[in-house]
Amino acid sequence: GRQVLVSRATMLLLQRATSARAARRVVSGAARLRAQCYSTSLADVELAAPQPAPLCALLEEEQAMAEAASRFARERVGPVVQSMDEAGKMEADVIDGLFEHGLMGIEIAEEHGGCGATFTAACLVVEELAKVDPAVSVMVDIHNTIINNCVSRWASPELQREWLPRLAS
Repeated sequence: GRQVLVSRATMLLLQRATSARAARRVVSGAARLRAQCYSTSLADVELAAPQPAPLCALLEEEQAMAEAASRFARERVGPVVQSMDEAGKMEADVIDGLFEHGLMGIEIAEEHGGCGATFTAACLVVEELAKVDPAVSVMVDIHNTIINNCVSRWASPELQREWLPRLAS
């Protein structure tokens, strides 16, 4: 009985561990608990280690980016989705708006004119845009995750200084 509870608790904590160090603490704590299961009641066992943040928790910045993308999608993309689909063409105002709102330079460092946000923020932006128009979402995704990242990771510093500000704005 008690060992099953310890094993289940251990699995839940391991799923929420945010680093290898945190996972090691969970495992060593579980070993102590298992040893105590033979000599004390579960009510006497003290859990000293603080629980790590859940993996599904977003940074404040990531949440703000998702909300901004959602608002942009509703207000700027939503009204023209049907006309863009019928014309088979992206509205220039939509593209300009994506750049103006920083949605085309999400992971580009701030020193190069980007947001300097996380990959998770980029994924959230793509997801929010896809709720309104998958075509706009794919364009933003390709620009951020392929083009910008290729230049950020593999271009020389000179090329980064030249191109990253242009790709972000």
